[in-house]
Amino acid sequence: MEDIEFTKEAKKKATIYRQSEFFGIIKEECYLLEAGTIKYAQYDNAPFITYIKKGKRKPTKIIKGYNPYFLIIEGWNNIDPNDAFTTVKEENGVKISQSRFTCFDERYETEFSNVIDISIKNNEVEVLFDTRIK
Repeated sequence: MEDIEFTKEAKKKATIYRQSEFFGIIKEECYLLEAGTIKYAQYDNAPFITYIKKGKRKPTKIIKGYNPYFLIIEGWNNIDPNDAFTTVKEENGVKISQSRFTCFDERYETEFSNVIDISIKNNEVEVLFDTRIK
């Protein structure tokens, strides 16, 4: 994908989907400032995104060299990723949960990609930036 950049005055509403540090996919609604690739450490084309989280004022920048998973879709109120946890049981007001898969399991990404790809194929959403490994 080609690099995109917006000025702070011309921010674009976007939804970012990215890998969690341990479980599943994180969805963040934001104002996208820029996204693209840069040289970072030993990576010649490391993807990066700069954005302002919804309800915040300061920009956040993320660079991901190894195994990047970024999907940026135009607008807010897009599809929510599946919850990484399931409820095992609930007793006396105590809720016990466990993760559906183990840490860093690729099935979190595959499962979400299968769902979002249908919306992309049907032109229901506009993709601004996509680094998912196909």
